[in-house]
Amino acid sequence: MIPVNEPLLNGREKELLAECIDTGWVSSDGPFVRMFERHFADYIGTKHGIAVCNGTAALETALFAAGVGKGDEVIMPTFTIVSCLVATLRLGAIPVLVDVEPVTWGMDVGQVASRLTPRTKADLGEVRRILEQDTDVAAVIVECSGAHWGQFPLQNPQFLHDLAELSKQHGVIFIMDEVITGFRLSPGGAQEIYGVKPDLTCLGKIIGGGLPVAAYGGRREVMETVAPLGPVYQAG
Repeated sequence: MIPVNEPLLNGREKELLAECIDTGWVSSDGPFVRMFERHFADYIGTKHGIAVCNGTAALETALFAAGVGKGDEVIMPTFTIVSCLVATLRLGAIPVLVDVEPVTWGMDVGQVASRLTPRTKADLGEVRRILEQDTDVAAVIVECSGAHWGQFPLQNPQFLHDLAELSKQHGVIFIMDEVITGFRLSPGGAQEIYGVKPDLTCLGKIIGGGLPVAAYGGRREVMETVAPLGPVYQAG
């Protein structure tokens, strides 16, 4: 059997887990959670970072904080993890599936244009057109590079820079999903390699060495919309 993920357990995990049990801090909050959030925020260069239970929760809450909601459309490839659909559906948004290319297994960009509508929350020309025509777009979310893209690194890193700049020009939240590239592509993920600064970053199990933990973080203005500082509630 080829495992999808193998936990990396070669340090003080057993000792620290016992400390959690002994002190009663086994979920939701506690000194280890706050320490992790602080170190995570420092690592990605932001004021706030929030720990969640998995990558799905990180995607969902980041989309929620960015303003994605009922009726909005989110484009994603047919060959992707179910978490992308779950996070979108739970917000009342609509997943729009685009078939993948047979060689790279990445999204077929040639098919994207036919899936775009004024409600779509991806060719830069189409993104620019939508942002100019629709003032209700809340966020642009992109998987920087992925295991299913067949491209490591990206063949056109400038795309990320242009997408980030276009989002900034139109006041739209730019989210980088580093579930694959975080720590793998480099210690600082794709954003360190390519020099791109997103508004929000999402990371999955890689930050726990394969254990079930995830986090998201980003600009202060966005993160302060999340409880207890703001109205966006999340409980892990």
